[in-house]
Amino acid sequence: MLIFNSKNSFKEINEYRKEIVHYYQFETNYRFDFTMNSSNDEVIGQLWEFKNGLPEYFKEQLKLSNELYCNTLEMIK
Repeated sequence: MLIFNSKNSFKEINEYRKEIVHYYQFETNYRFDFTMNSSNDEVIGQLWEFKNGLPEYFKEQLKLSNELYCNTLEMIK
């Protein structure tokens, strides 16, 4: 499981992307981990916090990508 931090580099999001695109869908891993730890409330809570934080993480990554794109256009001008 990756720990998301908005200050991390492209390497982190690319590793996560490769995992989803080439190996397992997020929901597959989430359901498996949830099922394997169904009696462990602490792990279930961590899984939920991770899943719940994904939209904000991807929103931040999109913002950073947009800034990079705009900076690249400015540099080309």
